[in-house]
Amino acid sequence: MIEILENIYYFLSKLLPYSFGIALIGFLMSFIADIAKNIKFKKICFILFLQIFVMGFIMFALQEIIIRKIRNEVVEILSDPKTQIITSRNDFEILPNELKKELLKIQDISPNHTGPEDKKPIEVISPKGIFKIFIGRDSANKNQFWIFTDRYEFGKEQEIGRVTSTLIK
Repeated sequence: MIEILENIYYFLSKLLPYSFGIALIGFLMSFIADIAKNIKFKKICFILFLQIFVMGFIMFALQEIIIRKIRNEVVEILSDPKTQIITSRNDFEILPNELKKELLKIQDISPNHTGPEDKKPIEVISPKGIFKIFIGRDSANKNQFWIFTDRYEFGKEQEIGRVTSTLIK
């Protein structure tokens, strides 16, 4: 399901430049419609201009749905007792089982205009497959960590959530 939503999102992102062009045409044509005093023509121009906002809303909603589904799937995988995580002792001072418990606290935290400093990989081995989770410490809040995953293309680019913890170092 997530792959299908990702494909729809990427397809729409390819159409975005054309959508901007159509909106620009609609915007410019609206000036002609004002001069011509043609109501029907003005409505068409408005629809051409409005479609960029509809497209933006759809893409934003898709992005939120995809991220939420990825986050829920990662939490589901991590909550499975058969799932193991492998970390490098150099990256984290916390035991893998404790780190796993901390990762289960992942949540959606609103943006705060900061970024992850350095992403450290964690390998996740579960019955549903092997993938990596990347943890990056927030540049401003040292107890907050950004979570990414390579399980899906979208998770590589976008954070799937954040964890606030004093145990992860």
